[in-house]
Amino acid sequence: SAEGLNLVYVIDTSGSMRGDPLVQAVDGLSELANQLSGEIRTSFGAFPIGNTCGDTLKTFLPMGSHGSTKIKASYQTVFADGLTPTAAVLDQIDRLDLTAAANDPQDARRVKVVVLITDGFPTVCGNIADAVRSADSLLMNKGVPTYVVGYNLQASSNILNRLAEAGGTDASRGMGGDRYFLAANSMELVDVIRRITDEVVQCNYIADPPPAVSSKVWIKIDNDLVPRGQYRYDEQR
Repeated sequence: SAEGLNLVYVIDTSGSMRGDPLVQAVDGLSELANQLSGEIRTSFGAFPIGNTCGDTLKTFLPMGSHGSTKIKASYQTVFADGLTPTAAVLDQIDRLDLTAAANDPQDARRVKVVVLITDGFPTVCGNIADAVRSADSLLMNKGVPTYVVGYNLQASSNILNRLAEAGGTDASRGMGGDRYFLAANSMELVDVIRRITDEVVQCNYIADPPPAVSSKVWIKIDNDLVPRGQYRYDEQR
């Protein structure tokens, strides 16, 4: 089910997001809380906090299955200030395993993704190449892809394309267009993140409890049996 998905939102709240851009982003995330609470497991963080290049991402909501009221409350104290330490944020997610929930018995079998919502390119705590390496490391070390959302965009599209490519994602689905998603207001942000969750969830389902042998797996969509060979069952997950 979709509850097998751990989705971490991380939002760039640097100074350029001050005012209406951040208000619109919070409105969009609040609407997503209404739509997705109970469907997927979520965590929410914003960056930067302070002037450190260590743990510069603040987690406002730890990973878990949360109701919409709790999710929306976590957005309300976010404010915009500072620069954009993208590389340090992705490193922190990898180092602290922020896509997982503590003491989750199903952790190894969950699908995990990061959604990076940013209006600009890295400006501190590492350069663009460092951020690209961090996205690649998160994918290689943890198997966690990074979906990049250019929101209220102030950055070169080439930079965000490089981040998305390193994170193993492609908004154009192999059609050669931009690999990052683009959103300019709350409704477009809702639409983009729904596209991301639909893409992830439609490709990954968790059998809980798992069958003893893979030959006992049958899949139906709208009561139509899916032929074997058109899906893959991973016994390790």
